[in-house]
Amino acid sequence: MANKIVEVAPKLYLNGFPKSGTHLLDCMAINVMAQANPSDNWMGNVDKSGFGTHLIHMDTFPKMLEEVPMHRYVKGHLAWDKNIVQSFIDNHWCQVFIFRDFRDVAVSMAYHAQKDKEGTNFPKKGKYEEMEYTEVLKRVITGDENISGVMDRWELYAPWLYEDWVLKFDYGDVMGNKEGAGEWFIKYLLEQTGQYLDFRPEIDGASYNKLMHRIMYRLEQPERSPTYRNGKTGDWKEHFTKEHKELFKESDKNNWLIRLGYENDRTW
Repeated sequence: MANKIVEVAPKLYLNGFPKSGTHLLDCMAINVMAQANPSDNWMGNVDKSGFGTHLIHMDTFPKMLEEVPMHRYVKGHLAWDKNIVQSFIDNHWCQVFIFRDFRDVAVSMAYHAQKDKEGTNFPKKGKYEEMEYTEVLKRVITGDENISGVMDRWELYAPWLYEDWVLKFDYGDVMGNKEGAGEWFIKYLLEQTGQYLDFRPEIDGASYNKLMHRIMYRLEQPERSPTYRNGKTGDWKEHFTKEHKELFKESDKNNWLIRLGYENDRTW
C-alpha cells in the first residue's frame, strides 16, 4: 500500500463537542485523506455554530452525508440522531468523536466569546466582549438568551458515546499520549474499512511509520488552529470561583463529571 490509507478508507466525519479540540482530529485526518470541501469543510446540525441546542438541517443531513465523495473527510459539531446514525452506516462513514472535561469546555468557550480574533462565529460575540470574564463564564455554564449552557448542549452529543462503531477520544488522553492517539486513529480506520469492504486492509511498516511521523508533527503544533488557546487540561481550576462551581454542579444533573471519571463525587 502507498503511504496513505486514502486508497481504501471510507468517508470520515470528525465530530467535536464544542469546544473540545476538533482541531486535534483535523491534525490526524489531514494526513490520511483530503477534505471534502477545502474552502468550507464544516457540516453540522446544531444551531448557533454548535453553541445552541436547536437542531438544524435534519431533513437534508442524510442526503448531505450520501453526497460526500468517498475517501474524503468533513468536520463539525453533530448532535446524535438515529436517522443520521443509519445514514452514516448506510453510506460507509467512519466517525471520530472528541470531548473533554466540561469545565474546561466552559473556560475555553468563555475565552472564545471574548478574545479569539477568529472567533466571529460565536453568537452575538460583541455583547460578551464588553463583559467581565467571570460573568461570561457564568453565562456559558448556565446559558442565556443567546447561547445554551454547557451541560444542556452536552446532552445532545452524549449518545455518541454508546455507538460502538464510533472512535471516541478524550481531549486529555490525546494531549497526554499523542502517539497512542495516532496509533488508535490508524487502527480504527483500517478496522472500520475492513468491516465495510469485507477484508482488513494492511499498511506496510515503512508507510505506517511515515504516516505516524506526519500525524505527530501536526499534533505537536496545535497552535496552528485559529481557535487554539493553551491546550491545558484542568485549566478550569484557575478560573472557577465558588459561585461557578455551584452553578456547574446544578447544571450537571446527570452527574457526567462522575460518569466519565473526571470526579469521584460532587464535593470538588
